[in-house]
Amino acid sequence: MGPLPSRYTPRLVEHMVRLGSKLPFRQAQGELERFSGLRIGVTTLQRQTQQYGAACEAVTAAEVAALEEEGVAPGQGGPKLVVSADGCFVALTTGEWREVKTVAVGEYEAAWDK
Repeated sequence: MGPLPSRYTPRLVEHMVRLGSKLPFRQAQGELERFSGLRIGVTTLQRQTQQYGAACEAVTAAEVAALEEEGVAPGQGGPKLVVSADGCFVALTTGEWREVKTVAVGEYEAAWDK
């Protein structure tokens, strides 16, 4: 998805959205200022992130509606996938704990079906 109309450069908006979607907005503001030297307001960062998120949701909803309209017969879809997600906390060298998330995706194939 391309950049939305904004008075900010596409690169700055990308940084705002990436940080705003991964960190609390106040913390994202601090990181953005630390790396870019620019002070962007928390509400601006939140608004940019939420606008981009809403646009992504609209694109996804349109794609789902198109797939539902086309209709795929049961059993006629793509390959069967197995998805496994997990998370755990790891100790950092600073003594803090942070959550690590992992996801594995694989194609399902039963050996006895062959």
